[in-house]
Amino acid sequence: MSDALSSELLSALFKLATLQLRLGIIATEAILALFRVPDHRGRAEHEEIEMELSDVEIDAAAIAIDERLVRGHELGFQCLLRTNFPRDAIREMAIAALMAARKARDA
Repeated sequence: MSDALSSELLSALFKLATLQLRLGIIATEAILALFRVPDHRGRAEHEEIEMELSDVEIDAAAIAIDERLVRGHELGFQCLLRTNFPRDAIREMAIAALMAARKARDA
């Protein structure tokens, strides 16, 4: 394997690891913010927000996250991203983001 190819592959792997770390931090913060509920009334509101989300909203948010995640990267890195972030994981991120946005809006 040539040095240039090795260097490019290593760089892509570091970028992927960094991206995974950033997305993990964002997802963790969103989940912690959602479940930081002091009383039962807050839990009921949380469940209502989750029920209010439509499939159209979730799909639109998932498409936006997917596009933002992969756009601008070279094809090989895009393949790595799609492998590490399947549609189900991106859909879960979209739900968490929409719920956090609703909760912030209603606060």
